Amino acid sequence: MNFRTNRPGVWRSPIHITPHLNLGYEFNLDRGHQDALEYVLGFDAGTQTWTVAGEFLGSHELAGDGIGDTLLTASVGIKWHPWKQLVLLANSQFPLNDEGLRSKMILTFGIEYSF
Repeated sequence: MNFRTNRPGVWRSPIHITPHLNLGYEFNLDRGHQDALEYVLGFDAGTQTWTVAGEFLGSHELAGDGIGDTLLTASVGIKWHPWKQLVLLANSQFPLNDEGLRSKMILTFGIEYSF
């Protein structure tokens, strides 16, 4: 494989890494004391054929009652592009702390095909 660009002395990696950060504020109009700060920190890394993604997701009720005020979750996934417009994907999401009523693990699988 040749990982060079048309410009001399410039090397291109076959793996692309894309970090991302999302911040948000959730307004609860019925119960103002349950407003929450939402955040996601993660990355995607991959080639033309596969991609691996990892994320840390968080939610914090600013004026919470001490029950489930801070939720921390991790997510790990993979996408595989085996043929033409076909993409197969799998993802796992699991809690990082014991607050709130949540599943121990959530698995998702998918198939995408574009025409």
